[in-house]
This record gives sequence, C-alpha cells and structure tokens, in this order.
Amino acid sequence: MIEVKKNGFTLIELLAALVILGILMAVAVPNVLGILNQNKITTYIEDTKKLATTAEYKFRGNNSVVRPTSGNCIIMSLTYLDQSEFESPPNEGEYLKESSFVVIKRSGSTYEYYPQLIEKTKTGAYRGVLVVNSKKLYEENLSSLVTNITSTNIVNVTDYMSSPNATRTRGKIGNASCSSIQKIY
Repeated sequence: MIEVKKNGFTLIELLAALVILGILMAVAVPNVLGILNQNKITTYIEDTKKLATTAEYKFRGNNSVVRPTSGNCIIMSLTYLDQSEFESPPNEGEYLKESSFVVIKRSGSTYEYYPQLIEKTKTGAYRGVLVVNSKKLYEENLSSLVTNITSTNIVNVTDYMSSPNATRTRGKIGNASCSSIQKIY
C-alpha cells in the first residue's frame, strides 16, 4: 500500500491561526498608531525649537536687525528665516511661511522668543504649535502644545504689516504681550 503524505492545513488549524493573528493585530495596531502620533508631536516640537533657534541666531548675528525697546517686539517670519530646515513637516504637507514666525520681545535687558509653527497638511487641515514662549518647549509633557488649528485662528505676518498699529496687534500675540511691533521681517 502506498502512503500519501498530507502537507496542508486543516480548516480548523487555518481558522485558529487567523484568530490568533486577529488578536495580535487588535493589540498591535493601536500601539503602532500611538507611536506614530507621538513621533509627529515630537517632530512639531523639535521643528518649533529649531525655528526659535534659527530666529535667535539670525537676531544675534545680524546687527542690521532692529532691536526692540523694552516691552516691544519684532517678528521674523519663516519666509525671512532659512527655510531649508523646514521642508518635511510631520503630516507631509507644508509649513505656512507667513503664518509660521517668531516674535522676539524685549523684557528688561533680555530677549524672549515666541515661535509659532503651522502646517497645512496634505488633507487641507491645519496643525502645529501656536505662539508659545520658547522656554516652554523644554518642559515635559509637551503634547498639549501641538493642536489642530482652525483657519480663523491663523494669523499671518502680512496681517501685522498691513495694519501694524491696529488694535488687534497691541497686547497679546498668542502668549507674547507686546506694547507694539517695531519691525516685521
């Protein structure tokens, strides 16, 4: 008698393997999505730090940049700053060059930097970090700084250029309180 070897899986073995695979996927997918989301948040924070550092470098290294008087501010847009470092936003969109900027405020004898970085994602949504003191970017639990942004909350530096003394430009620019804006770059 010739013996026939069975090399396949039974239907029950195949179903058991699919159930186990389904359970593993149910556990793994949310964890992977959470890690990807956290990496995007980290990228926003690191890019915002880089924006503030770029503005500080340009401010300190260029004597032709206006130095604000006490309580006043200047604004440096992403258009004015070196943009080559900001070509790969986390959601594969593009950073808004006129809505991403750094407010530099003089407080006594020191300068404070308030960056804002906004991405228009490839889906058309807006996401990023609204005006925040750059010192906060080095604290822990920064995920609350990255937010979805509505188009009505987006301020362009061109808004300040067109009416630098308008009521909306006095006082707070996000978290920066400026008596006036002395120069926009």
